[in-house]
Amino acid sequence: MLILFAGVSVLLGKEAKIVVTPLDLPAKGKTGFQLLSAQVTGLSPKSRYAPLKDVPIRETGHSGLAAGDVNGDGLVDLYVCGMEQAHALYINKGNWKFEDQTKSAGVTCSGWRLSGAVFADVDGDEDLDLVLTSLLDGRNFMYLNDGQGRFTENREVGWVYNPRGGTVSAAFADVDGDGDLDMYTTGFVKVFLNQELDMDYALEIQKLGLQAVEKKRIPPEIFWEYYDIDEKSHIKGLFKSEDAGPQMRPAYMEDQLYLNNGKGGFSAVSDRERRFVDYQGRMMKRPRDPSHEALFRDIDGDGDPDLYVTADFANPDRLWFNDGRGYFRQAHPQAIRRTSQFSMGMDFTDVNRDGHVDFLTADMLSRSHKRRKTQMGDMIVTEAGIGLINNRPQIMQNTLQLGRGDSTWAEVAQLSGLKATEWSWGVSFTDIDLDGYEDLIVSTGMTRDFMDSDSQKRVVAAGRDTNKLEDLLLTREWFPKLPTQNVAYRNKGDLTFEYKSDDWGFTTEAVSGGLAQADFDGDGDLDLIFNNWTSPLEVYRNETVAPRVAVRLKGLEGNSQAIGAKVRLLGGPGGPAPMEQEIVCGGGYASGSDTMLVFGTGKVTDTLQLEIIWRYNEQLRRTLIKNVKPNHLYSVEEPINNEPYKIPVMVPRPPLFVPADHLLKSLTIRSSDGSAQQAWVKHNESLFDDFEYQSLLPNRFSQLGPGIAWADLNQDGWDDLIIGSGSKGELMVHMSNQDGSGFIGQRGPMNQLDQTGLLIMTANNGGDAPLIVVGQSNYEQPGKEFEKPASVLGFSASQNLTQSDLLSGSLATTGPLAAADVDGDGDLDLFVGGRTVPARYPEPADSRLFLNDEGEFKIDESNTKVFEKFGLVTGAVFGDLDQDGDVDLVAALEWGPVKVMRNDAGKFIDVTQEWGLDIYKGWWNSVALGDLDGDGSLDIVAGNWGRNSKYEYSYSFKEPLRITYSDFDENGVLDIVEYHRDKLTGALVPERGRSCSTRAMPFIGQRNESFDVFGERSLEEVYGECLKEGAVLESNVLEHTVFLNRNNKFEVRALPIEAQFAPVFGLNIADFNNDGKEDVFVAQNFFATQPETPRSDGGRGLLMIGDGKGGLEPIDGVESGIEVYGEQRGSAVSDFNRDGRTDLVITQNGALTRLYQNKEARPGLRVKINAGPTNPTGVGAVVRLLWDGGEMGPSRLITAGSGYWSQDSAVQVLGSPKDTKPTHLEVHWPGGKTTRIEIPEDAKEIQVGSDGKLISSK
Repeated sequence: MLILFAGVSVLLGKEAKIVVTPLDLPAKGKTGFQLLSAQVTGLSPKSRYAPLKDVPIRETGHSGLAAGDVNGDGLVDLYVCGMEQAHALYINKGNWKFEDQTKSAGVTCSGWRLSGAVFADVDGDEDLDLVLTSLLDGRNFMYLNDGQGRFTENREVGWVYNPRGGTVSAAFADVDGDGDLDMYTTGFVKVFLNQELDMDYALEIQKLGLQAVEKKRIPPEIFWEYYDIDEKSHIKGLFKSEDAGPQMRPAYMEDQLYLNNGKGGFSAVSDRERRFVDYQGRMMKRPRDPSHEALFRDIDGDGDPDLYVTADFANPDRLWFNDGRGYFRQAHPQAIRRTSQFSMGMDFTDVNRDGHVDFLTADMLSRSHKRRKTQMGDMIVTEAGIGLINNRPQIMQNTLQLGRGDSTWAEVAQLSGLKATEWSWGVSFTDIDLDGYEDLIVSTGMTRDFMDSDSQKRVVAAGRDTNKLEDLLLTREWFPKLPTQNVAYRNKGDLTFEYKSDDWGFTTEAVSGGLAQADFDGDGDLDLIFNNWTSPLEVYRNETVAPRVAVRLKGLEGNSQAIGAKVRLLGGPGGPAPMEQEIVCGGGYASGSDTMLVFGTGKVTDTLQLEIIWRYNEQLRRTLIKNVKPNHLYSVEEPINNEPYKIPVMVPRPPLFVPADHLLKSLTIRSSDGSAQQAWVKHNESLFDDFEYQSLLPNRFSQLGPGIAWADLNQDGWDDLIIGSGSKGELMVHMSNQDGSGFIGQRGPMNQLDQTGLLIMTANNGGDAPLIVVGQSNYEQPGKEFEKPASVLGFSASQNLTQSDLLSGSLATTGPLAAADVDGDGDLDLFVGGRTVPARYPEPADSRLFLNDEGEFKIDESNTKVFEKFGLVTGAVFGDLDQDGDVDLVAALEWGPVKVMRNDAGKFIDVTQEWGLDIYKGWWNSVALGDLDGDGSLDIVAGNWGRNSKYEYSYSFKEPLRITYSDFDENGVLDIVEYHRDKLTGALVPERGRSCSTRAMPFIGQRNESFDVFGERSLEEVYGECLKEGAVLESNVLEHTVFLNRNNKFEVRALPIEAQFAPVFGLNIADFNNDGKEDVFVAQNFFATQPETPRSDGGRGLLMIGDGKGGLEPIDGVESGIEVYGEQRGSAVSDFNRDGRTDLVITQNGALTRLYQNKEARPGLRVKINAGPTNPTGVGAVVRLLWDGGEMGPSRLITAGSGYWSQDSAVQVLGSPKDTKPTHLEVHWPGGKTTRIEIPEDAKEIQVGSDGKLISSK
């Protein structure tokens, strides 16, 4: 390998040629950009384009531009497309001076309105050719460069045209591995169906198609000319009442893939070649989507270029994986959980430097509260339903897909702060401040705000349609103009971004389209140019002076730009993975940037290396450059023979858990009448209109279950499984077949109401079988009879699931149940949490405490007042937090804190404020107790809403989310107003929009006569004096949180960021890997939101391994084996097969229950505690191991009711550190007694009696 510094060399032998040139950096500067005028740069066209009469310029997007060195002088030149101005080729003369040489170069394209531009060496002759695309005129151009910057049109391109539209963008890559660049173009519509067809004819064609589908026939050709069918065959879990059948969508136009013949000639592929197949490998017609942008990138890490295509309107984005030969398979439906509704531009990056590819697609959501309210109108309702798991909703905001490394992504734009960047077009991730993390740039603006609700109402009132050409010409002036500031966000390195447009120099308001980046001044950083609508180009010089390394590659033969090569800076700042960039060609919104790469080096100066992975035909090769110096440009030529490179194959350890769903999917279910049938364990849920009662509810209450529990119902030594049900379903009980290989199921009687929390307990002196206690919700009472209390049910485990009304009901729906010996009499008492009062949300609900009097439960009159208006209780658990010998109560509240009720001899006292927890008000969903730091005291883990919701960045600890409630319009209905303080204006503003607020309270529409007025006003101005009547609740923490017990004060720690991607419901603390340290599992997701709110689907169940000091490390799904994509609810742990490993079961609302068997943990010690005839499972006891080195293990609490509406097995599995054996077991008994017994040598299971002595061991 020959490296010359600041010189020219001749390559010797077959080694790489590397030229290293010092960069001329300014002595002073600052992070950001300096706007340069057209007078300084000369970047102003010499002539204007005269638009055709009565033909509107494109109103749904803008033109782009391309950067590249066309004449080989080492300076980056620029081509600019225009619609209202002439196209121009500007030659860079140095020192930020450009000269218009469009005419002499032969690329005027006079009379054609161009959309996009890309420089690419399409014929492999080592100079940059030019590709131009046109949406409006449907005429594309490919010009070949003679090496001197003079161009002639290439007639060897078999362009495919469609009268319905044209091409926005072009992208290039060697898709088939033959060494040359192939081309993909996106097709966008300019003629809509309602311009081609009148309404009656369109309905007739639709009818023909639907009739054919119903009869399972192929629709006629006339149907396919105008429509496509979405079969939705991939969506599982649909109910008969849902729209599970095929759906029609308008057919727009196909994108085109053109293969290069090696000489610059291109031919379009056809469907007959089967180049594009669905995720199952089945042949499919290429989608006819309104596509904006296509970008090639090695998304799955196998070395070849995959493809992502953004689509507008209701059509989905497309992710295609390349097999290396140019054949593409569509990604699995679960690969991406949701996408943007109106996807425009996009770009790839590694946001958090974990080595996985992430990407963002841009939509139109505004940062401004006012604009959001004027643009939302009657928003497009997010696709919803019961049991919808494999569907992929589209949401009206940006989406940031965070790669997991297994070709699946979690969408986290809300958490990251990137969900809103105005009406967005071009997108680029680039490291502006050179700190090792790529920041975000977005071009924004629109000719007119066609989302403006007031203007839309005016158009409709006039009987016009903005999708029709003649109506557009008449009404476009009715919509307000929408110039906006281009957007810059700084990547903070922790998955979050901060707004930096003003700080980094983006102060101009304009209507921007494409953007291009290049080092126009040779200082080794990327400058930036935006192509604006009618205003001058925005030309920004990069002012950053931080150290950097610039890299420019030259490839072999037909790929002289080395497109597809990856460059990594080893030893640089940030991490854990090295900075990696891939050289791409085109793929920006209607634009193409220069191919030079820039890496920030931070303070590192002597450990830097560059690793280059070349793609030569279908092979990968590697070049390693050591002793890389900051502030230099490395120009590297690909050697003819290079070191072969094989992608490192990480052989993962076997996952800790393996799915054991087969044990539940083919159960023999016995009904109460004795009949048997095969059935799947699927939660029954019925459709219910929650919003009929209170239309402004934030979320549904009808889809909160089910809970789940493990218990030995028949006392045969094997845990059985009990699963709650929704209305019109049955309690499901699955009895172990006593060898761990399966279950025999039994159904209880059909229940009319939703079942809620459940637990299993001994109600009397132990003479009877355990009692299954099940809460009910009166929320779904037919005929609005929700004032009729719903009782708490009891099911006899030994009498064919005989059902009885165990406890009288209350006006509140029952939420969690928790049992423990509250009064110290040896039996188990019962707490019934009040979840909500139907039609009275968020009014605090009553909870109740029942004392066990020889098997009869009686209300605890001494604590009745304590639990009146206790709050909206979502989770509850008993445990001795203060170690005084009696059990305290910890309750999770929505719109409140995690409340702690200290038990003083049976009298409960609220110590939440005294113990410092009152200030952490959240939407808590669940709670569990465990010793995460190994100090012997019980810590609190609480599930909340997480940080990846629409509410993120609308609140802070000091400025919480708020909700006020009262009958504001005096119509007998409790009204709800959610609000927060807007960070841009400082005013309190309503969360919901004018339309839905007016439907709930008509005076809102009367008081605020337009969307503009509604959006402009503060909360007080919108509602007036009536708002003062309402009671107010607050929430200032949405993070899932660990509260570490520090002698009745708590140290507060958020769960890892990966846990914050979705709401948490199920919550379990156990030593899953049996290393002697407590771990945590959380069940995630919530889809049952109000119609305008995107579902929360960023989780798939998360296992976090404890370090024994209170820290938790998230384990990805590949390593844990846990991948549950639905609405997870209750979860519970048990060693159901008695192998000494803790297994896990997870319910899903409206879908299958998932069972996971722990296969890889070292076996631990199984421990059973018997606290006497009335508490034979030792509920309330705390067990702890003493190891042979003298160290104590963590405390483990035995509970009846914990997490979310669920119950873990009473049999504990206690692990030990490697090469350590347990010698003694310490038991802290209910009532305060502590005993310690010796553990027999090599014991796998022990049972301890209430006298503290060993009953048995195995």
